[in-house]
Amino acid sequence: MVGETFTELSAQVPGPGPVDAHDAWQQWFAQDGSLLPALPRMHWALFGGGKAKKSGAPNNAVKLHLSFNLLEDKPAAARITEGKTCERKMWKTQWQPGAAYVGDRYYGEDYQCLRELDAQGCAYIVRLLDTAVVTVLEELPLTEADRAAGVTRQARVQLGRRACDRTEGVRVVWVQTATAGVLRLATNLPVAQAAAELISVMYRRRWQIEGFFKWLKCLLGCRHWYAESQRGVTIQLYLALIAAVLLQLATGQRPTKRQMELIQFYQLGWATLEEVMQQMQAHHERAAARRAAKKS
Repeated sequence: MVGETFTELSAQVPGPGPVDAHDAWQQWFAQDGSLLPALPRMHWALFGGGKAKKSGAPNNAVKLHLSFNLLEDKPAAARITEGKTCERKMWKTQWQPGAAYVGDRYYGEDYQCLRELDAQGCAYIVRLLDTAVVTVLEELPLTEADRAAGVTRQARVQLGRRACDRTEGVRVVWVQTATAGVLRLATNLPVAQAAAELISVMYRRRWQIEGFFKWLKCLLGCRHWYAESQRGVTIQLYLALIAAVLLQLATGQRPTKRQMELIQFYQLGWATLEEVMQQMQAHHERAAARRAAKKS
């Protein structure tokens, strides 16, 4: 029930819309999972084997599987499981036909999963492992806009070494970065539908989901469990997600640390609702002025 409530509220959050006109043709979602430490006695949350490095206790964790709308900067779908649950398995339950997904190297490791995505009518951009076998079938030209976005090469390729893994008709875009070196991004989108520049831009936007995970854990205080059962933990995390969405509905954006402090002052009775809303409006006006200054 709380999961359905979260999905309904998330759909109500108005997004700022695509920054560039050529982004508007597709719904773009970043997919990722995040582990939250669990108590040693929460045996249902066993994650892998061995012991925790610091305490020596059983390695337990809860995993949040999230689809994040990159154009509207909001969570779109979530599942909560024990830490050992496969992220790709949960990802398949969140696919929306016609949507486009952006994933890191873990999602680019399973070529069968990419073929299933293609069959579902979904687009994808995933980073390939450094050890991935890529056989170039055809080199593709680059534009000046592509090169300006850090793209150094693109080609139509065959992925995989073994016959059972081989996947053809995939385009790979090589992107030079300042910190991670050259990224190899695989996509099933043709050049006519998505230029190499767009592939580079959308993968860089994937970091929005990492920022959301950090915000959720730090500002909403998701590090302490009020219940230890799987049902109780699931309810707590969904309530945290619902709170995030409600705050975004009320303020028009994801609240900052200072705005969260204002809300806490209101809850403690140290500030009135009018004072909180006044400060929120002032923050929005300052943010709008900064955006306008950057554009000019």
